[in-house]
Amino acid sequence: MDTFSLILALLGLLVLFHSVLLCRILVWLSASTPPVAPPRPIPRVGEQAPIFRLWSFEGKLVESAALTHGPMALLFVSSDCNVCTEFLEATKGLPAPIRRFLVGICEGKEAACRALQSAGASEIRWLHDPEGDLRRQYGFNVLPATAILDRSHRLHAWGWIPLEDLERILEELNEEQE
Repeated sequence: MDTFSLILALLGLLVLFHSVLLCRILVWLSASTPPVAPPRPIPRVGEQAPIFRLWSFEGKLVESAALTHGPMALLFVSSDCNVCTEFLEATKGLPAPIRRFLVGICEGKEAACRALQSAGASEIRWLHDPEGDLRRQYGFNVLPATAILDRSHRLHAWGWIPLEDLERILEELNEEQE
């Protein structure tokens, strides 16, 4: 075997070694990466709203299925959002029969959310979503945001909804379901 053939054979072995090593590294990397859950589709108007289980400030686990007293407006707010505080203060101006359909979903530390609770109408039922998981299921990136659901939890409107529109939609849904 001449020198040239020997060099080619050694290069071939080197390439083979690198290929095997690279394959092992790729297999190791793919095995060590946790699987990523596929993103949930964002609900559309007319579709069933995401099911949730959140804690109330009273320490009770509340399931969305238990909230069937009528239509509801899920008010997504954050404890560190000044616009959210102003929005909640404005809910005090809604008629009392409408305020009973409001459900506050507060993202952030519980103590800060409890402080934010006093900014809104006293009838708001408060739930705590510390990491904003439910907000992300609705596809909200900016707060405050609202999702209006009928009694059977179908989505009727979502996003930034002015209070006069919120009031009108809740009145219409309540009349339809009586």
